[in-house]
Amino acid sequence: MSSKSSQVVLLVGGDLLATARLERAAADAGAELRRASPEKMVETIESEPPDLLVLDLDRGRSDMLESLAQARARGLSTGRVVGYFSHVDGSLRAQAQAAGCRALPRGRFWSTLPEELRAPEAQT
Repeated sequence: MSSKSSQVVLLVGGDLLATARLERAAADAGAELRRASPEKMVETIESEPPDLLVLDLDRGRSDMLESLAQARARGLSTGRVVGYFSHVDGSLRAQAQAAGCRALPRGRFWSTLPEELRAPEAQT
C-alpha cells in the first residue's frame, strides 16, 4: 500500500480556480497534484499513472470520456476516477458513469474532496 505522502492526483481540464482549490486540498492531504490537458490525458496517465484521476467533465465532455476509455482499453492504470460537472447535465453524468467515472455535481465534489483524498481504498 502506498503511503499517504506518495499519493498522486492528476487533474485533467480544471480551470485556475479549480486547480488552486485542488492544490490546497491535495497539500493538506499530503498528496502531490499534477495537471494535464484533456488532449494529453492518455499520454500523462501512461507516463505517470495517478492514484486519483480528477476530471473536469464540463470542460472535457465526451472527448475526455473517450480518452478515459482509450486509456483503459490500452491497459493503463487510471487509479480511482472521479469527475465533477454542472448538476443540470444529467446526460453527461450518465456518460461518465458508463465510462467508469464517479460523476459528482460540482458542489458535492468540492464538499467531499477532503474525504476523496484521505480514503483512497474506500472509493474503488
